[in-house]
Amino acid sequence: MRIHPDRNRPVTPRGPPSSQMEVLDWLDYLVGTQNIVNFLLLLSEAEYRFYEEPFEVSCQNYPGVGRVTMVYNFLETDSFQNLIESIQTSVQAEERIAIVCSSGQIRTAAVGALWIHNTYHISIKAAVDQVREFGLKLRVIRRPNVNDLFDIIGSRVSTPRSVWSTSATSDGITFITTGGTIDKDYPKIIGGYNFEIGNPAVLHLLEQLHQINAVGGFNHEIVSVCRKDSSELKVQDRLAIVEAIIQTSAIHIIITHGTDTLCDTADFIHMNLDPSILLQKRIIITGAVRPAAFSISDAPFNIGLALGAVWVCSAGIHIAINGRVLKVDSPGDVVRNLTTGLFEFKLKNPH
Repeated sequence: MRIHPDRNRPVTPRGPPSSQMEVLDWLDYLVGTQNIVNFLLLLSEAEYRFYEEPFEVSCQNYPGVGRVTMVYNFLETDSFQNLIESIQTSVQAEERIAIVCSSGQIRTAAVGALWIHNTYHISIKAAVDQVREFGLKLRVIRRPNVNDLFDIIGSRVSTPRSVWSTSATSDGITFITTGGTIDKDYPKIIGGYNFEIGNPAVLHLLEQLHQINAVGGFNHEIVSVCRKDSSELKVQDRLAIVEAIIQTSAIHIIITHGTDTLCDTADFIHMNLDPSILLQKRIIITGAVRPAAFSISDAPFNIGLALGAVWVCSAGIHIAINGRVLKVDSPGDVVRNLTTGLFEFKLKNPH
């Protein structure tokens, strides 16, 4: 196998196409000897051309093979669900599944770690470490890494409503993310100057807390409805937030949002959410004036404040920021002071 220019990423050798006889011998071994029933193929479209005959067809037509799932690209919006469902279906049916890529070192390892993380609710780092340790015991190379898993999970943020974890039960927490300063990150393009909205900050913050066992055992989901600066939010974006609140079975909800129009969204939710739902759910809205990616940021403090508030506040809408929790009993109750930049109750009848 030749080596990729960065010396750490193997690439598929570019020899003659694998013969159909070699593929059938391989299938004989996996299906006949190892009792493999299902296949999850992680090959790229280019890699399917490395075979004398269509590789996926050979798998599908081989006697004894059940399901063959093909995932070309981790970053497609439906990849996460396809990966998890393919493995979970085999596990539930007590059928063995082979996860196949060109070298078996990175993609298959990443998917294995992803399934462990999603199924057993351990941290991404712990899942990655388990796969690496298992590979060492078998004397095979497995190279999953934390960033690969974040990329796989992060691919789902482009969908209108993207869930980043297992569904929250009624006593869990649903995090609804919209972008804003809290999710901004340094640009990935060399020479770029403007910040871009990255993966939800709450995903990384919870992951860090899980790694040091510093967060309570509650189930949760992270639902991304958009990735925008709050000044760019449209009516349809805010309607998507309302819909996410309605759809979740959780009564504890935390919304991360840009600070510029945070109050506008709180008012919109109050005016558009059915009052019967408003009486059942505890909705906490928070944000940050500096991105969570910064070494000095109010994001961890504000998310911590929101986490504490969501368990003890009464039903309704609350804004948790600047060390305060402010309840929105009616639209316009909470405003941002344009002089101090802090959030506060609007003065009523000032004379």
